[in-house]
Amino acid sequence: ILFKDATADIIFQAQFSDSSINDDIDAQAKAIISYNKDIANILQSMPGNFPGALVYLMNWKNVTVEELAERTFLDTRTIQRLRNDHSNKTTIETIIAVCIGLQLPPPISNRLINMSTCSLGIGEEHMTYYYLITSCYTKPVIECNALLQRMNLKPLTKEK
Repeated sequence: ILFKDATADIIFQAQFSDSSINDDIDAQAKAIISYNKDIANILQSMPGNFPGALVYLMNWKNVTVEELAERTFLDTRTIQRLRNDHSNKTTIETIIAVCIGLQLPPPISNRLINMSTCSLGIGEEHMTYYYLITSCYTKPVIECNALLQRMNLKPLTKEK
């Protein structure tokens, strides 16, 4: 169990894609060490600005502008602006959609958000966004949008 608050109704657990690791504590330790090294290497290699970092992460994930636009329901011009404009003012919803569209691990999403002109606050909506980037980042944006709508929150992006 990664996190369990005594008063929480939600339990967060790590599951390994190689199911043989799930029951082997030594294999889990090795997998976590390897994962942490990979994440640290990516974080250290990322450029220090949002556009450069976005380009780097899209290359790392082998995702084109068109693919990211399709995954996030953002216009390709929006993705291009995010990739090229250092002063681009955008919304936290757009940044969260990009993080989920790229299926970025939580530490990388946090770093990318911190490089943007946006930040996550502590209100219900922003706490839900934090939940999405930490617990739902492997799901499609459309599923995250459906969850937000069921919670009476606006979707990250609108379907085309």
